[in-house]
Amino acid sequence: MVFVFSLVVAALSIAGVFALVCLEAYIRWTINKDFTFLGESGLGALILASFGLLAALLFAHRTPKN
Repeated sequence: MVFVFSLVVAALSIAGVFALVCLEAYIRWTINKDFTFLGESGLGALILASFGLLAALLFAHRTPKN
């Protein structure tokens, strides 16, 4: 149950990151060239945190080798 919940959280955070990247790219392209949602390094930190969470889940729940 915990693994499924954490996998759903990881999937939602990666989907959220993808949505933020697309929305920020659209806004920068059409409206304002200097606009950011999360500041200068906030989006990069969110991307690293999302993929770090996914990597930790994959590492923690890997199949043991025989």
